[in-house]
Amino acid sequence: MASCYDDLCALVAEILKIGKDADISPDVLKAWSDKAMQIGERLKERHPLPQEHKRNLQLNLINRLGQQDVWKMDLQDFFDMAVVSIRESLGYYNVSLFTVDEASRDLVLTAHAGAYRGRVSRGYHQGIDRGMLGWVARNGKMLLANDVSREPTYQAVDGLATKSEICIPILIEGRTEGVLNVESDAVGAFDQGDVVALEALVHQIAEVMQMRRKTQAFDLLKAEVADRHSFGQLIGRSGAMRKVFDLIRVVAGSDMVVLIQGETGTGKELVARAIHAESHRKDRPFVAVNCAALPESLFESELFGHERGAFTGADRRRIGKMEMARGGTLFLDEIGEIPYPMQAKLLRAIEGQAFARVGGEQEIQVDVRIMSATNQPLEELEQKGLFRRDLYFRLNAVQIHLPPLRERTEDLPLLAAHFLREACAKFNKRIDAIAPAVFTALTAYAWPGNVREMENVIARAALLEQTPCLSQVDLPQPEAPPRTPDLLPETAGEASLKEIGRTALEGVERDYLRSLLTRTRGNISQATKLAGINRRTMYNKLAAYGLKRSDFIPSR
Repeated sequence: MASCYDDLCALVAEILKIGKDADISPDVLKAWSDKAMQIGERLKERHPLPQEHKRNLQLNLINRLGQQDVWKMDLQDFFDMAVVSIRESLGYYNVSLFTVDEASRDLVLTAHAGAYRGRVSRGYHQGIDRGMLGWVARNGKMLLANDVSREPTYQAVDGLATKSEICIPILIEGRTEGVLNVESDAVGAFDQGDVVALEALVHQIAEVMQMRRKTQAFDLLKAEVADRHSFGQLIGRSGAMRKVFDLIRVVAGSDMVVLIQGETGTGKELVARAIHAESHRKDRPFVAVNCAALPESLFESELFGHERGAFTGADRRRIGKMEMARGGTLFLDEIGEIPYPMQAKLLRAIEGQAFARVGGEQEIQVDVRIMSATNQPLEELEQKGLFRRDLYFRLNAVQIHLPPLRERTEDLPLLAAHFLREACAKFNKRIDAIAPAVFTALTAYAWPGNVREMENVIARAALLEQTPCLSQVDLPQPEAPPRTPDLLPETAGEASLKEIGRTALEGVERDYLRSLLTRTRGNISQATKLAGINRRTMYNKLAAYGLKRSDFIPSR
């Protein structure tokens, strides 16, 4: 009988006899392929991998997979790495991993390495009632066939030369969640040592799958929980937020004027939109006006509109925000920034539900619900002469106070899950877990920017995250508290030079503001322009120095 070496030489000689430009028929190519495969099988039978070396490779593979940092790996990447490592380390003909689809209960090809390439694609579905794979999935038991031609459950795949196969179930809490399938192109390729090694590898794969499920405590399921603790776009389950939700439901059924108070970024406009959405006006317009963004010269035109020719540049009629909101809701954000001269006109429009466009004489009747919001204490502004008392009482018919985020830390997990889901959808990323260290950091932070700041922090972290688990967030470091100037021992009880300078500067600034208000006769806009500061800063300084605008308006 010819040796493997002789057969190999004969095959090579046969191939070399044919020129490079020859037209080789498919039958000839298949004959060569069959001969080469037969020679390969005989070589493996005569020169098998030494058992001791094989066991060492298996142990090294088990250790290597166990040392991988799977917490930071995508589960699909882990599956791919596992099957490639098994095949490359142990030289198997084909290694594939199937998972059970929750909906159809089919087996789905999730990862493979070897002979399946080019023949079977990832995502291929196989019914759980078919083949060796189906039997293992149904029974939750390992199945070894050292000669698949004698295995009644075996179903061949076209183009594959499988002769032996091991299928091992991936069990999680007694339930089959997948199957690891290992194939050889030689009869009798597997022994009990292979079974033990592959079962150990399958156990590691199952542990990884189970760990990932348990650590994904804030995945889409948590986002659904967040939705059940929400009102519109408002998220929260704390006692303070439940009170806000209850108040929204009550006031939505009426047309009462509502004043929403809270720090910057707490979601005041979301409250207004939630009230509007729950009211009988929900199918009518919701029009928002940011009072802080409008210069005094344009405020009246923006709110009430203007007629053509009302002023230079008014080349056409313009409909104002109040008219746009006809039948719906007008939301006045940052109401504390409204210019003082406009406050009386706004009060008349609210009370009479009527106004005239700038440059027009015709009174326009509307049916509009008024809601406003501020992060300033309007009562203090009223006491300092910066806000009309009658307008304050008109706007404050019903008051809703939104708590700052630092006072509702129990809402942080829900908000984090909600914002993470939104960020993933925006950036087309998959992040389905949040590390415990992240929640520790979120809870420890004071959140001066409140919910809006948290939304930006989570979005930035999601954008930069390279793993399926949000592992860290970048939070600003807290500023050091201002240091009180030290007093020199020799001058105990006397202020330092720095303190004296600060006091002198405040005196100069107070006198300067007083002179500006006198010069402009209490016109805040003019005084703001002359000082080169914005209106909010001007109001803050007036409040700090106890200056009232009304004191500088000439009496009539």
